[in-house]
Amino acid sequence: MSFLYINESVSKVMGVTAQAVMEDANVLLDKMDPEDRMMNLRKARESAGALKPYNFVIRTTGSGKPKWIETHAAPTRLPDGSILWDGFFLDVTERKNAEDRLQESNERLKAVMDSIDSFVYIADMDTYELLFMNEPLIRAWGEIEKGALCWKTIQKDQDGPCPFCTNHLLVDRDGKPTGVYQWEFQNTVTGRWFECRDRAIRWIDGRTVRMEIATDFTNRKLAEEALRESENKFSTLFSAMNEMVVLQELVRDENNKPVDYRILDCNDTFTKITGVEKKMAVGKLGSVVYQSDPPPYLEIFAEVASTGKPRRHETYYAPFNRYFSISCVSTGIDRFATVTTDVTDSRKAEKIIEEKNKELEQIIYVASHDLRSPLVNVDGFSRELEYVIDDFKKLLNTEESNSVSFETVFRSALPDLEDALRHIRASALQMDALLKGLLRLSRSGRAAMTIVPLEMDLVVQNVLSAMDYQITTAGAQIDVEPLPNCYGDEVLLTQVMTNLIGNAIKYLDPKRPGKIRISGTVHLRNSIYCVEDNGIGIASEHQEQIFQLFHRLNPAKTDGEGLGLTIVRQIVSRHDGRVWVQSELGKGSKFCFEIPTKRQPSPQKESPSPKTLT
Repeated sequence: MSFLYINESVSKVMGVTAQAVMEDANVLLDKMDPEDRMMNLRKARESAGALKPYNFVIRTTGSGKPKWIETHAAPTRLPDGSILWDGFFLDVTERKNAEDRLQESNERLKAVMDSIDSFVYIADMDTYELLFMNEPLIRAWGEIEKGALCWKTIQKDQDGPCPFCTNHLLVDRDGKPTGVYQWEFQNTVTGRWFECRDRAIRWIDGRTVRMEIATDFTNRKLAEEALRESENKFSTLFSAMNEMVVLQELVRDENNKPVDYRILDCNDTFTKITGVEKKMAVGKLGSVVYQSDPPPYLEIFAEVASTGKPRRHETYYAPFNRYFSISCVSTGIDRFATVTTDVTDSRKAEKIIEEKNKELEQIIYVASHDLRSPLVNVDGFSRELEYVIDDFKKLLNTEESNSVSFETVFRSALPDLEDALRHIRASALQMDALLKGLLRLSRSGRAAMTIVPLEMDLVVQNVLSAMDYQITTAGAQIDVEPLPNCYGDEVLLTQVMTNLIGNAIKYLDPKRPGKIRISGTVHLRNSIYCVEDNGIGIASEHQEQIFQLFHRLNPAKTDGEGLGLTIVRQIVSRHDGRVWVQSELGKGSKFCFEIPTKRQPSPQKESPSPKTLT
């Protein structure tokens, strides 16, 4: 091979002069990479044999630096049979380097795409042809043929593009990409859940294509569904529980001392028991919700939240007039949950049993003592009558008896007969009064109750009207303050007021003008009514005994069986209330009772000990 002509540009491209190349072709050929040189010669021979142009890219170090030279040559057969090529060399080093960089970039991108633990594919937005699938997707679906469609390859049982395809969401009206669209989908082939991130991008040929990165989150989805189901079950149980459940967190001051707690959540029973709506409690401090500073049981709750050790205790909560069993457990650092059971009914049942046992003891005492005393009188004086009758019989059976002697004996015995009969009659009346009193007490405890809203002002007005004669006779001044309403049985509460006002009149001090004050107030959920007098008062050692059966402070100076206050306590207890007395001997007494202001959802507990109200 020889060069008949070559221009001087060869020196720039190959680093040799044109003259040197025309004198010896090997000067040029030696600058080529050995492999490329052999390939170039082979291409030339093939071109000569077929008389067809050829082009080839060769590597050369003609200028000392590697270059890529693109060769173009067209053959012509001369008359003597030799071959003449006309052609040119073109330096394509920059283009080749750009292509290499692009290839490296593509390989790096593919490596990144293949390393992502997600499925990545690119598809034509118009034809749905798959243009790219990363290695994880190929492993899952297998190799695909060129021109395969995404809706046929990745989904199944479809005769056209997916109805859920997001292509229309990825570009605007002008066809410009709108950004990433994120969604979830359960694949129709595998049934697994994928979190998809779709967006429109410009492909290497300039067209707009769809790229999707789909991450399999089936396990997380199942876990979320299991958690959601568990939460639903918990929420249902939480809401349906009859117990009051409250989730709370401890609040500390700057010295890390527990000073309060905040309500985080509560169930419906919380509202039923406290009367506080959930929206008014959640997020609020316990001291605000319960209107107490510090909030109830802070010390116990703080101990549980700080140590993690659960606690359970029973307590009487005065503001609600109820007994509760409270279980407290830690739910995290400075967090705790309380499960509160209303045990008022059971405690009330225990109290009723206790009271009934006391009543039974008192009735047994009455039967064995109070009834025995008149019976002894009846027996003793009936024996006296028997002795007198025996004397009469003996007198009648003697021969010397005559009307004069019989009359003498009869007249002498007549005072004893009358006295005996008088004592027998008095004892009979005493036993009758005791038995009637027991019957009244029994009826007051068994009478059916009709609980309705009551205007106590009207109830007291009717009682005072019915007792007008007693009030006038006693010369008592009665002051009645406005009274709160309540829920109760009108007949029974009328009896309560009658007994209390009657006692106040009965025990006025005759040394000074009698004054009776009737007042009322509302405390939390209860209405409190008081009847206060300036009478003789009650000694402290008698203040509990006055509510017992047949107990009277001064039997000699007052009438009655001593059942009034016993019946009062019984009626008030049946109204889920309590009654107590404050008194000072020689100054007067104040009898108070409290019952619900509004209808209560369930029976309430009587307080174990009366509170002093001023």
